Amino acid sequence: MFKKFIKILVLLTVVIFISASLFARRSKRVVKSSGPASMQKFKIGHSVKVDTRSMQKRNQAISQLKDLIKDYPEGPRKAEVYRRLAELYWEKARAIKSKLMAEYNKKTDKYYELNDPNAPMPELNLKPAWVWNRKAIDVCDYIMRKYPDFSGLDEVYFFMASNLMEVGQPLKAIREYKLIVEKYPKSKHVPDAYFEMGEYFFNHNNVFKAIPNYKAIIDKFPSNKFYGFALYKYAWCMYNVGEYKKSVSSFQKVVEVSNFNKKVDLKEYALKDMVAPYAEAGTVDDAEKYFKTIVKDKKYYIMVLSRLSAIYFEQDRTKEAIVIYNKLLKEVPNNEKAPRWQKQIVECYKKMNNKEQVRAGILKLVKKYADENSSWYKANAKDDATVESAKQTAEAALRLLVVEYHNEARKTGSKETWNIVGQLYPVYLKYFPKSEAAYDMRFNYAEYLHDQKKFVPAGEQYQIVADSNPKGSHFEDASFGAVSCFGELLKKDQEEAKNRAKNRVAKHKKEGNGKIQSSEVHVASEKGELAKPKKVSLDKFKEKKIPELHRKFLKACETYVKNIPRSKYLVNIMYQEAITYYAFNHFKEAVPKFEMIIKKYPRNNLAVYSADLIMDSLNITKDWEAISKKAREFLRNTALLSGRNRLKKD
Repeated sequence: MFKKFIKILVLLTVVIFISASLFARRSKRVVKSSGPASMQKFKIGHSVKVDTRSMQKRNQAISQLKDLIKDYPEGPRKAEVYRRLAELYWEKARAIKSKLMAEYNKKTDKYYELNDPNAPMPELNLKPAWVWNRKAIDVCDYIMRKYPDFSGLDEVYFFMASNLMEVGQPLKAIREYKLIVEKYPKSKHVPDAYFEMGEYFFNHNNVFKAIPNYKAIIDKFPSNKFYGFALYKYAWCMYNVGEYKKSVSSFQKVVEVSNFNKKVDLKEYALKDMVAPYAEAGTVDDAEKYFKTIVKDKKYYIMVLSRLSAIYFEQDRTKEAIVIYNKLLKEVPNNEKAPRWQKQIVECYKKMNNKEQVRAGILKLVKKYADENSSWYKANAKDDATVESAKQTAEAALRLLVVEYHNEARKTGSKETWNIVGQLYPVYLKYFPKSEAAYDMRFNYAEYLHDQKKFVPAGEQYQIVADSNPKGSHFEDASFGAVSCFGELLKKDQEEAKNRAKNRVAKHKKEGNGKIQSSEVHVASEKGELAKPKKVSLDKFKEKKIPELHRKFLKACETYVKNIPRSKYLVNIMYQEAITYYAFNHFKEAVPKFEMIIKKYPRNNLAVYSADLIMDSLNITKDWEAISKKAREFLRNTALLSGRNRLKKD
């Protein structure tokens, strides 16, 4: 009997060694994301080996314990063997779960790599692990019923609760945790039980039930490993119930604990997360004082200001947000996030409908963060991604603002808005001339200038748009716009040119056929005989220099006529172009233009004028052969002469 007892004792020792204490290996929880919105549980895992050798040893230990139980005498020691068996079952369940999770993560990664919408989404199946959780639950239940006086019953309750949580029976688990804190207040598992209950209620949005559980750890177990975590979650609970000052002080206490206890690595999370209650309960000055005098680490101060500004912005507390953003820009002017902060200042002023500040803010955004000569740009020049992001931020913000204000100005007619639009378009085209939107923006700018009756710059911008892309979506409108703008300014000159042309032709007809030869004009009689020549000076028919505005008009006409052959405005534009050349005695350029009108639009009334002016131009240039040839050509043109006896006679 003694040998049998020794054998059992040795076997039990081996099993105990293999299934080393579960709670000695509990690792700290890692916060992956904070905040009441995420409600993510701190993942304090139970460290367990999952390699093949460890699995084999665990299975061997389970088998040995099951054999041992058969011959083990009844009593408290047998209850301990059962407890060890339950622990091994739980440990095996965790090992299997760990492997299943690893395999699932690999499959999920592969699923997203395939990027195939028809591929089935991997499913996580933890049932193989739950088999062993349930075995642990059964053993725990047996111990509770069979050995109600077992000294380690508090641990059995904890095993039971933890395994129930694993298999998705949280309400039963909570009942077991409550029994631990009520029946075994001195148990080492009481803090664990409080924490698990607090976590369950917190993660299920029931902060009122979570609070007393976290508070119990804070009040009763200040040296417990869960103290810092409980304090952190308690701070969030206070925030959720509107106790903002308590929330701030609790987060600050977490920072203190983290400073003294390096195992509780919650400092950064607490510093970040106390911003939310600060935004509700404190002031910017309070936060600044705390982070500059207590924390004394600028990176945390900047981090908090950044988060605080974002909260104020989302809450439409624009004035407070502007104050913070300006503090940030003052503290770290060359920070990579500076362009984003400046953009938010602009957005704040937009919310306040302060257009003057919007204008000043957007100009600052562009000139400080999109200009290669600015101090910020030079400080970040080595970071291509940062400077490119800044350019994109500035470009998009300016573009959207200008378009928005342009549309608003058209609807409201606000002089202030029109003025801002007029200031911002040139800035955009200066800093972003090669952007994808530059083509549209330049056309919009031309439209703005046209609406403001600034016809010269409008025509110039229209012409740039037309020249940049003859196949572009705005080409026809831009080309016609250039003609219209310059034509509008030259309307009086063009009318005078037409009248002079008519008068000149009429005068020559009155004098006869108007043939000019040498320094004389030979006027033919009705019989065709040359009359006595009259002296006429030809100096007035020399080519004149075409003024710049007229040259711009001619270029616009040429662009339009060349690229839009089916336009209903074409004949009028062609005639205006020809008459302009004619007005300045550029007959070599004028005649082909008039001829094109006759060729393409012989029935149009402008064809008659064109024929008159062609003959007059040739007459003036003394090209007698061309006059004779052209007269015969016109006489053969029935479409031109039909019903036009006067022209035929001429």
